[in-house]
Amino acid sequence: MQRLLEIMLIVSAAVLLSGGDIADAPKEFKVYLVAVSVKDINTAAAWYNKYLGFQFGEKKDYPESKVSIGIMTKGDFSLEIVQHKESVPVSKFIPDISNPAMIRGYGKIGYMVDNLDEIIKRMKADSVKFIIDPMQNKTSGSKMCIVLDNDGNWVQLMEKK
Repeated sequence: MQRLLEIMLIVSAAVLLSGGDIADAPKEFKVYLVAVSVKDINTAAAWYNKYLGFQFGEKKDYPESKVSIGIMTKGDFSLEIVQHKESVPVSKFIPDISNPAMIRGYGKIGYMVDNLDEIIKRMKADSVKFIIDPMQNKTSGSKMCIVLDNDGNWVQLMEKK
């Protein structure tokens, strides 16, 4: 697994440094999968099912790499939940960081929903922590909030009007 990641990084760097023409870039694309590191696949799967309606598909174990991967789906989008036996939260190494934007890399996952008020009500009843309280854009009418999932990952929820 480690070797595969190293090869992928080398190939990605080679492609980026090759100076490929922007015309070679895909004309259209759609995000179909996001991966998130979690402490426990079953607990994370229950959270994403309860609040966002994801369905658990398959789970694969890679004992030699100490990794288990669960695939959750909603429509044509997949959420890959990755459990590594030796993973630790960032706060273990950098205890004063509470905002993922302070660390380079991905900071949050955003989901478009059509029933934000209902989701918020369930989350508040279960004491889910809100990083940004529900708010509404006065111009567009869109509503959004940011919460922490059960592993402390930022999850943005948006409802467009």
